[in-house]
Amino acid sequence: VDQNYLANMMETDNVFAGVSGIEELIKDQSRHPKPRQIQQEEILILGFNDMYRVALHFNCVETSSLPQSLQGSLGTAACVVNNDVIVTGGHESQSQAWRSQSQAWRYNSSLNSWTRLAF
Repeated sequence: VDQNYLANMMETDNVFAGVSGIEELIKDQSRHPKPRQIQQEEILILGFNDMYRVALHFNCVETSSLPQSLQGSLGTAACVVNNDVIVTGGHESQSQAWRSQSQAWRYNSSLNSWTRLAF
């Protein structure tokens, strides 16, 4: 990821900048002697109300509910950080109008649990 882009995000996006430990997570790691290994064992699919863990052959391994404030939300963004999934933003419908949400959640894949990072 472009480090200038991340630096700009830290300055302009209060939710992103407010995520606990984000500065450490986005440090430039390009100078590390060992390349990182990417394990491609499962795919996480964020649905309208649920999250699905799917094996590479598309067998559903597990289904779990999204946190209440993410359910029904459109336009969220997600990324993987140290095997956890960070989900931010989204839009929710209120009386036929869409309202932007300022939120950040961390999904711990090994514990199958969600932690609220920011609202």
